Amino acid sequence: TNDGHTLFLNASNVTKLGFKFEENQYISEIKSNLMGNGKLLLNDIILTSRGSIGNVGIYNERINGKYPYVRINSGMLILRNRNIADSYFIGQYLKSSSGKYQIKLISFGSAQPQLTKNDVSNYSVVHPIDLNEQRRIGDFLNKFDEMLQLQQSKVNKVKDLKSAYLSEMFPKEGEKYPKKRFEGFQKNWRKVRLEQLLNQSGSGGTPSTTREDYYGGDIPFLGISDITNSNGYIFNTEKTITVKGLNNSAAWIVPKESISLAMYASVGKVAILKIESATSQAFYNMVIKKQPTRDYIFQYLVKMEAENMWDRIISTGTQANLNAEKVRNLIIPIPIDIDEQEKIGNFFKNLDKQISIEEEKLAKLEKLKQAYLNDMFI
Repeated sequence: TNDGHTLFLNASNVTKLGFKFEENQYISEIKSNLMGNGKLLLNDIILTSRGSIGNVGIYNERINGKYPYVRINSGMLILRNRNIADSYFIGQYLKSSSGKYQIKLISFGSAQPQLTKNDVSNYSVVHPIDLNEQRRIGDFLNKFDEMLQLQQSKVNKVKDLKSAYLSEMFPKEGEKYPKKRFEGFQKNWRKVRLEQLLNQSGSGGTPSTTREDYYGGDIPFLGISDITNSNGYIFNTEKTITVKGLNNSAAWIVPKESISLAMYASVGKVAILKIESATSQAFYNMVIKKQPTRDYIFQYLVKMEAENMWDRIISTGTQANLNAEKVRNLIIPIPIDIDEQEKIGNFFKNLDKQISIEEEKLAKLEKLKQAYLNDMFI
């Protein structure tokens, strides 16, 4: 138990879905009493006021049952109710388009936006005079937050499951075989240079950005933001280039179903191209004809990024970067039996599908909640 300790909340404990109690920090009662301010009371609304501003949490009995005292750090504001309004109603109003717009208006600072107590005291809320109507609205929208939290935990569970299998289904350094293998496979694994498994490979190139006639054509052009926002599969790109742009740069058409690996910025982030695409020089592109081998390599590279395995070979400088030579010469463990490669690739592909399904459900719920937020507030 945590009796005699005060839970000390940071802004990271308050997300767009409300409170998140993971990696909790506790302080002693003596320190808590010395702080003076920042002690939460039942039904207090907490608003993040620095950095990622505008996230809202409501301190209620369901949380209160666990912790005797809660204090917050200086990156949050306590909005205390005067009993003429419902906390859930105000909390949900702060998440609506009208609420967010007002927060944007009263915040200051572009690099690190902030909110002050005085600014928030001038914040105006349009609300029904009838407290019961406020409660009905607040409770209805709060149920959505509970469903969203539940769905988010489902997403996290499948992702955690994938992480656990990634660490067990590939050999650890210095070991010949992985901890877990599919039944019926006894053949050896071998270690090979990545280049030996590729049919074609190379980094991309960028057409001159000062030439308008090089951009806006029919050829998709993969950029770092595309791979950062992807779930490991690229179906479209933000930018496109023209045939002229392609011919006047080092860019080349990377075939559909190839692997693209980010060497700068989001180092180690990897995706499978589901479209033909050109890429900038920030990517190392790999064409692998045998799909089982392609799927196996893709998942091994996913593991490398997830477990920070690139760190020991990246160039350090102002920015941590990889280069084509380092990627080509990467030594990877791989089963000799192509059926085992296929089994491993398919296993993780199914987990990826499951993650996508759960994330899609989450996105639909978020959209529905936002629609209600916009419709139920002025």
